[in-house]
Amino acid sequence: MKATLVAGLLATLCAGCGSGGDSGCTAGETQKCYCVGGGEGVQVCAESGNAWGSCEGCSPADIVPLDGGEELPTPPGDLVPGTDTAADGQECVPQCDGKDCGEDGCGGFCGTCGSGWTCDAGTCQCPNMVCGDACCAAAELCVEGACCLPACDGKECGSDGCGGSCGTCEGELVCQDGKCGCEFVECAGQCCSDGQACFEDACCDPQCEGKECGDDGCGGLCNGCLDILYDDGKTETAYGYSSEPDPKPDRIACVVKFELPQANMVLASFTAGWMWGLYNLQIPFDLGYLKGSDMECEEVPDGAWYKAWCKFAPDKVVSIGSKLLPVEPYKPMGKDLIGEVTLPEKTIYMVTLFDIDKYPIYVCPIDTSANGGGSFMMSQHADGPATIIDGPSFDQKDKNVGVIPFRIRVELPQ
Repeated sequence: MKATLVAGLLATLCAGCGSGGDSGCTAGETQKCYCVGGGEGVQVCAESGNAWGSCEGCSPADIVPLDGGEELPTPPGDLVPGTDTAADGQECVPQCDGKDCGEDGCGGFCGTCGSGWTCDAGTCQCPNMVCGDACCAAAELCVEGACCLPACDGKECGSDGCGGSCGTCEGELVCQDGKCGCEFVECAGQCCSDGQACFEDACCDPQCEGKECGDDGCGGLCNGCLDILYDDGKTETAYGYSSEPDPKPDRIACVVKFELPQANMVLASFTAGWMWGLYNLQIPFDLGYLKGSDMECEEVPDGAWYKAWCKFAPDKVVSIGSKLLPVEPYKPMGKDLIGEVTLPEKTIYMVTLFDIDKYPIYVCPIDTSANGGGSFMMSQHADGPATIIDGPSFDQKDKNVGVIPFRIRVELPQ
């Protein structure tokens, strides 16, 4: 029913305008008409000559939809629904003098207001704050001629983006990314100074003057690197079999355990205190490492002369280099010789493997200055590459035979 009424209303808005008066109109005659939503259209006189057709040519933007329950709008001027002509037979004249917005009295509008503005008695009004030509929303501010919405959600300090502040920080705290915190390092509720580290719940000054690498005294490393060595730099002797073992091994492994500050450190250099004979003869060797989790150590049986007996499978050794030649004793082999190597666990065993046909003396170099609990000489027998490599540590029950003089430098990962 409502659709029929709307169509009728559109037809009556200009019914009777122009010529015809009481005698109707001339069939096929056209005249201007006004759309309900504003704008103009065209009416055509019916063939009977006694009625004008509906107002045609209105764009969708000119049509005001009517929702359920709304009253139909009153026709402009003196047009009366259901009649063919205006009461005085005159064309409807829009009434917009002094008005910026609102209805023009002929079914159109005198203008519209911008975003945020409302029309009150023909005048556009801003219910909040006027900023330049704009009407700001309720929470917005006027900043440099533009509306600005302060942004402080999730922030406890810093700029709100509109020239204001979301809050300030107290005491030593500074604002960083909208949060209050220490400028450098926070340690047990206090802020450390620039360059300090937090160590054992206290701010600590690293001691690295004159150090190339090493412990900085604050739980860190000077220049991010550490030298690990267990010897005093003197290779006094060798340790091994006094006579050829039976069965004869096909390989001898000299193995040293290293405890690193953390996992995934980079091996910067490897150093060995080779015996001069081994160095002078340039006996080739394979260099690798073994993860601590891949080394298996057995309990010491009663009456044994050794304190530890350990073993590993050959295929667990991660190769660093093959057929390397010894450099001068205690001279580091750097990345130019060993490449880029990352040690995946905190406990690492460095392994050098010698073929017996090239190295027939069955010994590892020894420095007697320290306990050899982490040093091992192990043999691999000739019945296949999968044979377990095993042997005792140099920490014996009856005497201390010393350590294998292997050293490494490790670096923190970048």
